[in-house]
Amino acid sequence: ALFVFLRAALPIPEPPGIARRLARGASLAVSIAFCNIIAMNARFLEDVDASFFSGRSLRELTYSETFGVALARVDFLAVAPIGAVLLLTLLALDIGRNLAASRHGVKLRSGFCTPWLSVGCLDRTWSVDGLLPSREAKAEIILGGRLAALAVAVLAIAVGFAHGGLADSPLLCNPTRLPLAVLQLLGKSFPEDKTLDIVGLDSASLVAAPSGIDALIPVDPILFAGSLALTSQAIGLLPLSGMDGYELARFMFGPRPARILELVAGILLVIGAVGRLGPSADPDLCLGAFLAWAVSALSARETPLPPREDCEDTTAQRPLAFAAGALLFVSAAVLLPGRLMAYGVMSP
Repeated sequence: ALFVFLRAALPIPEPPGIARRLARGASLAVSIAFCNIIAMNARFLEDVDASFFSGRSLRELTYSETFGVALARVDFLAVAPIGAVLLLTLLALDIGRNLAASRHGVKLRSGFCTPWLSVGCLDRTWSVDGLLPSREAKAEIILGGRLAALAVAVLAIAVGFAHGGLADSPLLCNPTRLPLAVLQLLGKSFPEDKTLDIVGLDSASLVAAPSGIDALIPVDPILFAGSLALTSQAIGLLPLSGMDGYELARFMFGPRPARILELVAGILLVIGAVGRLGPSADPDLCLGAFLAWAVSALSARETPLPPREDCEDTTAQRPLAFAAGALLFVSAAVLLPGRLMAYGVMSP
């Protein structure tokens, strides 16, 4: 993490073309597999003999601490949309970026996916093939991709919520794995922890969140997929070097405030990765954010600089700055409550 934070213009040689293409393809293949792992599990269970359960319930057999989910019943077709929504979000991210780039006559190169078991794919890197016209053009490319992906995620959440039938849902989920806003939409909330210090250095003060099978609630698979997509997009908007969130923060505030935000986000991720951010924080998600940070920073290509007057950090255009600020606010609203800040500290 310190290496990535301190890396500024450190020249890292780009791998040969064939090696880069193979690495991109492998990262995409692993991401596709991770996005569909719940559906593959359900498909496997449809073909097994009853003796496979050995007296255990389906919940006990399928519950995973990594995912925080279990199957209430075996129904491959019901859970298959999870992978479809996650992959559609990734596709929308690429399409949105390319449409915005085409407005400026810029050609983009798709980069490496960041597969992560619990959310499918955290992010996908990108680079410019040729000259980047200006910093405003780069901000528009970022906004185009993120808004398209967020639109798919929000639409999936709305469809899942409107679909109803939660009591008969084939999917059970630990409530701490959902964004707080989505959880409150379902009439639930995170477990409160009034005694937790902000940094949680005293392990005796940690109040354990409900875990395991007893904490599971029924959740529509499409709503769950939309929540995962929303979380992955929020991670991509963290102000960390090489990631879209850092570029937007620099576009809005300049390089020094962006570095300060990066340092604060990095500290919160470190604390969260060691399980010191309260019962609703997910150390696995914090570790995934570190991986996305490293992949984005280390895979960034050196591109020709635009003219000096276009590249200097100046006051951002108001409409673009407003959109960039709105996206950063979305990231904070999804990740801060309970994920990167103890919920008990934030609640009245």
